[in-house]
Amino acid sequence: MSAPYPAPAPAPSGASAELGTQASSMNAPAAIVGAPTPGDPYGYAPTIQSAAPAGPSRFPGTEHVDVQAVFAGGGYTSPKPITNPIVRVALWFAVFSFIALGIATIVSMVLAIIGLVRSFSLPDNIGKRESIAILTYDVLLALGMLIIVFL
Repeated sequence: MSAPYPAPAPAPSGASAELGTQASSMNAPAAIVGAPTPGDPYGYAPTIQSAAPAGPSRFPGTEHVDVQAVFAGGGYTSPKPITNPIVRVALWFAVFSFIALGIATIVSMVLAIIGLVRSFSLPDNIGKRESIAILTYDVLLALGMLIIVFL
């Protein structure tokens, strides 16, 4: 590969050459193109800029992501999502409590209360709304069954 021709390039659309600029990377800002490096004698390689210090996350939901774990491998590794598995189990017991009333409803209520308490220690109270919905469902189901049984 040879060095770029030093004469200005012809101006586009018939404009005069005085108004046009030279089509070369030599006119690029100094922040992009630096002095020729040992592997690049023509100065086309961008210079390495110092990275800005890592500040607070700008994307919602990424405040609790370990950036070093995400970029530790050869590519991007998705962060492990933060979940509340106790609430998920309580939800399944609540679904099955419609069929198997007694014990499944009680187990679902207990797990929903445990999940609700645990949600306050997780970021963004993960599982709080689900726990409240499960407790509401279980209470309404139990009240409905008591009304049906005793009337």
